[in-house]
Amino acid sequence: MMNAGNMYLQQNQFKQADSIYIKALQFARDSQFVLRVQQLFSNLTWSSIKRDQFDQATVWMDSVKKFSPSALSSVALRN
Repeated sequence: MMNAGNMYLQQNQFKQADSIYIKALQFARDSQFVLRVQQLFSNLTWSSIKRDQFDQATVWMDSVKKFSPSALSSVALRN
């Protein structure tokens, strides 16, 4: 799925790319594929940057940080 999103992003078809990335993101979150979640948030960040939507890019980038292994391990330690 992510490859299809990448193809659309390369072609500057941002709406299609973002739609696929968000569907893949839901699957990755449900499956707890942390690295894939980070990759998808990064792809969404890049898509926003390419459209000059820097505020949205910041939101997506902040989401990458929330799913970093160090953030996840600190949450696990608190539990």
